[in-house]
Amino acid sequence: MGAFAKIKVTASTLAPVAGDKVQITAQLQDKNGNDIKAARQINFSTNKGSVAANGTTDAGTGSVTIDLTTDTKSGIGHTVTAVDNANTEIKSDTQLITTVAGIGVKYLLTTANATPKFDTEIIINAQLVDVNNNAVPTATPRTINWASTNGGTFSGATGTDVTGKATVNFKVSNVVNTTHEVTATDNVDGTIKGTLSITTVAGPPSKYIVTTSNATPVAGEDITIKAQLTDEGNNPHKIPNITVNWTFTGTGGELADTKSKTDQNGIAEVKFKTSKTANTAHTVTAKDSVPREGTTNTFTTKAGAYAKLKVTAAPLDPVAGEKTVITVQLQDINGNDVKEAKQISFTTDKGTLENPATKTTDALTGKTTIELTTDTKSGTVHKVTANDGTTNFDAPVITTKSGAYAKLKITASTVTPVAGGQLG
Repeated sequence: MGAFAKIKVTASTLAPVAGDKVQITAQLQDKNGNDIKAARQINFSTNKGSVAANGTTDAGTGSVTIDLTTDTKSGIGHTVTAVDNANTEIKSDTQLITTVAGIGVKYLLTTANATPKFDTEIIINAQLVDVNNNAVPTATPRTINWASTNGGTFSGATGTDVTGKATVNFKVSNVVNTTHEVTATDNVDGTIKGTLSITTVAGPPSKYIVTTSNATPVAGEDITIKAQLTDEGNNPHKIPNITVNWTFTGTGGELADTKSKTDQNGIAEVKFKTSKTANTAHTVTAKDSVPREGTTNTFTTKAGAYAKLKVTAAPLDPVAGEKTVITVQLQDINGNDVKEAKQISFTTDKGTLENPATKTTDALTGKTTIELTTDTKSGTVHKVTANDGTTNFDAPVITTKSGAYAKLKITASTVTPVAGGQLG
């Protein structure tokens, strides 16, 4: 046996499970490879993992053993170096020690998009892994049972491939802000499972939902129109300071402004004065520069509350002694017909009104009529008044006229003439 010349460094395994310990032994030897029995300090180092910094060989064997704690990732190559403390030129390396995956204990679930748009389909991967999340190959495909909370549907599931990975298609809820907890459970060993959280989000802003504060406004009423920026599924987008241009249909309407901006909730609004004419159909449209737009449902004006009487007569020039018909129509402030029942009393300064001179308007039309029998003298002016219990409303002036020829009226300048005289 010669003098100490080199160190032989060996490992208990060259393919340890990632994260496990490997025993590293350093043996003193002469130049011919014969073991030397001596006590010497040996310093250890490693490129990966961790080792004790130094150790001393046993005087009876000339060897020392320490632990290498390997990296927790599989496929990592480790080289441990042993250096004599007294003569640093004497050193040696182990063979390459490469970590491998351990046994599969769970599934690691991943997806390219964990916040997908509502009502879309994503692909979920399930990778069989060890305790340190290293991929575990599967020589035989393993079946996975899939489940999710809050709905969603699975399709196209595969078993694990040779790398230990399986895939499935998952269609998420059509409701925004729905969170799905997706679970993959091994069909054979139910303790091997994995979970993934998926939360749906709105799609890109694409339109406005335009609404009105009153779908059946009174004619001439001011109403508020609001436009909410949304995606295609009507989910709101809170984007401020977008300029919205306003237009409308239907005659007689009026916008307070032709432009306004969205607020912090993505809502633009404008005041709109409806037509003063009842039964006028309007729509209001909001449109930005993208362009994104939206239009209200059609809204139609209605008559307001009763405010006045419209009194008409026909004919206005009746033959003296004949009848004319007085018609009363309930109306709102803008002259739109009001349909309700209301008691109306009539008076005239000439001629005779039918009895009774109090009438009630028809609830379906808001109208009533009364007959006036005119004075028998032509040229007589009649003033007919209708009263709603508070206010008088006059009919147009009614003036009688002569009728058709019916007889002769013969008169004499005197009915006591002088005998033999002439009558004019």
